[in-house]
Amino acid sequence: MEGNGTNQAYLTVPETAPLVHKPANLSHAEAASLPLVFLTSYTGLVLRGGLDRDPEVNARQNAKVLIVGASGGTGIIGVQLAKSLGATVIAICSGKNADFVKEHGADEVIDYTTEDVPSTALSLGPYTVIYDCVGGTQLMPHLSALLAPIPTPNDPQRPPAPAGTYITIVGDKTSRTTMGGHITYLTTPSMLFRSIKGYAGLGPKYYCVNLTTGEEEMRALAEWSAGGRVKPVIDGEPYAWTKLGDAYARLESGRAKGKVVLDWTKD
Repeated sequence: MEGNGTNQAYLTVPETAPLVHKPANLSHAEAASLPLVFLTSYTGLVLRGGLDRDPEVNARQNAKVLIVGASGGTGIIGVQLAKSLGATVIAICSGKNADFVKEHGADEVIDYTTEDVPSTALSLGPYTVIYDCVGGTQLMPHLSALLAPIPTPNDPQRPPAPAGTYITIVGDKTSRTTMGGHITYLTTPSMLFRSIKGYAGLGPKYYCVNLTTGEEEMRALAEWSAGGRVKPVIDGEPYAWTKLGDAYARLESGRAKGKVVLDWTKD
């Protein structure tokens, strides 16, 4: 089979595609769960969000990351990635998932079921990056304060910290059954206006991102997963192909903790 379809047992790729070997410490199911969420988070936090690849640099700058939807498939890898990059991580999820996200590196948890999310987020900020894996506009009225420059120790050798960046992989929508990423700029003009304002320096920086699949990113994926800096998180057990409907139902429930995986070797 060719193309970018899903639920396929086999897929052909061009020889020029950036490929890396599966780390020996990962099962095939674990390896299958990582590329989409790692590359998306790497694009958002490093390539667009501005976190340095050196954890010591981020630690010196008091880098802080707010992750919205921290217990989901992309969010939980974002938690691990941000923590491994030396940032303080504030996670937004339900209270029942608080221990889960803390186990993967979150320093603080905001329970969206019991707390006023904007006011609590403001009290714990400001942030170097807000990484939104859920969508919606709840934080939009507060972006300037949430992304204000983070105070750093008085050091004449160090330039002032820049204002933070808002990264979303979803956009303003909250539906789980419609596509996110760049295409939402076309359907939601307010997002495009927000991004242009940020680019022109007239407001906080705002990007709706798709994953980047270059050689640098693929090498980072292989090295970080082989070294244990980022670990796969699978929601329960992989589904047999005969249970595809159940797998999709789990996805649409919005309750998956980590990635939902389809295993073609299971009946």
